[in-house]
Amino acid sequence: ASFYGGIFSAYKKTGIIGSTTVVAAVINVVVNLCCIGLVGIYAAATSTLIASVFLYMYRKIKIKDYVTLKHSKNLNITILTTLIVFLAYYSQSIVLQLISLIVTIIYAVMMNEKILRDLMRRITKK
Repeated sequence: ASFYGGIFSAYKKTGIIGSTTVVAAVINVVVNLCCIGLVGIYAAATSTLIASVFLYMYRKIKIKDYVTLKHSKNLNITILTTLIVFLAYYSQSIVLQLISLIVTIIYAVMMNEKILRDLMRRITKK
């Protein structure tokens, strides 16, 4: 969302930055107040996450009026992996946390495959 904000700033569309930030702040406060009785202190983190996702999604849609951006194909995998880690951590289940660890290792290897191959080539040459 901040990256998109920089683009809006470059196009002198600071009104979009301000209005989306205000709406995200209102969402944050409302969700926080609604959830604090249910999940206690985690309501703050949850409401911030929801507001940030709104901010990102809205700005992502609105930015198309100004520039065409090519997004990484790995964004969905990154979001899914992050969600799995988040849920496993808060589940306090060792089994889910181990699954999360395995998923994270696989993800890290996939994202850094080229670097790992180059490293292996250098090691095997010596």
